[in-house]
Amino acid sequence: MKGNYRVPVSEAASLLHVNPSRVRSMIHAGILDAEKVGDRWLIDRASIERRAAAKAPAGRLLSHANAWALLPLAGEKDRKEKDSTK
Repeated sequence: MKGNYRVPVSEAASLLHVNPSRVRSMIHAGILDAEKVGDRWLIDRASIERRAAAKAPAGRLLSHANAWALLPLAGEKDRKEKDSTK
């Protein structure tokens, strides 16, 4: 489709087989290109098609705070693995 074709959250959710709150999360995370018009989000159809074609991992997106909080745990696991190989 050509042009600036945009769809509402409910249609994007249907196309991506997720619920509308997941679509809003993807908008806030920058995964989907969207524009807020009044009190509604309108999502760029091309960004929906790119997301649908991508092999996206299942599960919930991590917030920035949670991602940073997990880093020390990942480092701890690496240290334990190194110690066990000595």
